[in-house]
Amino acid sequence: GEPVHAIHELIRFNSRMPELVLGDLHAQVSCLRTGERRLVEIVQKFGKPTVDAAVAVVRAQSEAHTREALLALPQGTWTAEDLLDDDGITDEPIPMRVTVTNRDGEFVVAFDAPAARGPVNMPFGATIALGKVVLKNLTSRDQPGNEGTTAPLRVLAEPGTLFHAVYPAPTFTLWTGIVALELIYKALAQGMPDLLAASSGGDVPGFMMVGAHPDTGEFFAISNNDPVGWGASPDHDGLDATIHISESTVRNTPLEVLEARSGMRFEQMEIRTDSGGAGRFRGGAGIDRVIRFVSPGEFLSVIKKTRSRPWALAGGHEPEPNQVVLFPGTEREQRVSTKRVAVEPGDRVLVRSAGGGGHGDPRDRDPDAVRRDVAEGYVSAAVAREVHGVQEPG
Repeated sequence: GEPVHAIHELIRFNSRMPELVLGDLHAQVSCLRTGERRLVEIVQKFGKPTVDAAVAVVRAQSEAHTREALLALPQGTWTAEDLLDDDGITDEPIPMRVTVTNRDGEFVVAFDAPAARGPVNMPFGATIALGKVVLKNLTSRDQPGNEGTTAPLRVLAEPGTLFHAVYPAPTFTLWTGIVALELIYKALAQGMPDLLAASSGGDVPGFMMVGAHPDTGEFFAISNNDPVGWGASPDHDGLDATIHISESTVRNTPLEVLEARSGMRFEQMEIRTDSGGAGRFRGGAGIDRVIRFVSPGEFLSVIKKTRSRPWALAGGHEPEPNQVVLFPGTEREQRVSTKRVAVEPGDRVLVRSAGGGGHGDPRDRDPDAVRRDVAEGYVSAAVAREVHGVQEPG
């Protein structure tokens, strides 16, 4: 029940951001202690037999609801494939495959992918969580979750593979799960395209800088995850410039915080025209962010889906994938995914996040909606004419 100082110091001296890491740890402990205290209060008020009976009823009701919802969805088995950019050691892409079965009130998600040398392998518990997210979204998105909610779920991955890491396989980078979450939806969309949205930008374009602060000289390490466009649905456009669906309640780091605490300045951050996939409903737009460095340090980009496009549905168009361009406009310009490089004052980096996939034939889009997109800068006049067939877009 008391802090173990030696363990806290071990954590502190093995982290680039010890204040944030220990702050998270203390917040989790506080949360758990609050939950424990309130549960004990409930047991003291109603008695353990009553509480146990209530818990059993809630679990049973949730399981029954999930199974009924699964039975109401299309039944079948569907398979999808995608690529993870690399494992951080080699530049070779990693193929990922998932087979999803919805049948007779059971939901099975089976992953197949080779283990990687680099730290992109996933602990099996994290892989199970991917299945829980999708199942919850399909069956009970408006209800609280509990053990019964996911009782019909089985997640399969052979030990020693990408989605079932076995010691000493390196883990750490959560981007595998981000790309894999959309892979599950890609499989399901084959059987229920009228119920699901197209792919979002498919990734969380992350970046980080470490160095000495230009004003104080103190060491800093600060990071950010950028927004992408969300995929279009059968009945509405995708959200523009929003954090990936796997982290949908998370905010990115404000420009003011990044600039005040690092050697980065931001010359541009804006919605990127034509970045969303065209369709009867268009995918949400991604962004362009231009970073200029005012002090020396190291810049790290973390992004794992730049080699394959976000997928579209029902005749919609696939948008361009994410891009990170180091030192644009110079002899050193290069397009990368996950990369750590030294930077000097005056160097620049361009981060281009992907838009979401389109849904439906672009020629079926309401011409007034196309004109509004052009007026607001989401779509160019050329795309309005050539893709949507709107000859006088603005």
